[in-house]
Amino acid sequence: MTIFSSPEFWVSFAFILVVMIFVHPLFRSLSRWTEKQADFIRQEQKEAKDILKKAEEIKKKYEKAYLNRFTEKQKMLQEAEREIAVLDEETHLMTLDKINRKKQELDLRLKMIEENGRQDIKSKMLSQILSDTRYRLKKRETDENMEEVLKNALNILDKQGIQLLDG
Repeated sequence: MTIFSSPEFWVSFAFILVVMIFVHPLFRSLSRWTEKQADFIRQEQKEAKDILKKAEEIKKKYEKAYLNRFTEKQKMLQEAEREIAVLDEETHLMTLDKINRKKQELDLRLKMIEENGRQDIKSKMLSQILSDTRYRLKKRETDENMEEVLKNALNILDKQGIQLLDG
């Protein structure tokens, strides 16, 4: 009992009692603070997980869109190649058509030139025959000679491919 009567004991006891009284609320405060910190960390982890999920979803969408872009690009290239082939074929056909039309025009012009040449030859031959006939008529050749002149003129016209009206 002498321990209870000593002032050191009571000072020690009071110190321990005060420390215990203040330690309990301090532990409660620390406990609350640690719970708040744990909740805050859990909240941060949850937000991080949500952000990670959103990022993964965005990544999947991007990859899907990127894959679609690649396939769309391939489709567009194939369509462009088909269109180029069609345009090339159309151009080829148009060029052939234009060449054929030019050939037809050239053939028509050549035929016209040939026909004009024939007409020119006919008219020159006829004028020469007429002038020869007039000349001979002026000389007053006989009827027999006139028949011979006409036969010669008709033979010349036949040789040149000029036909007079039958009759």
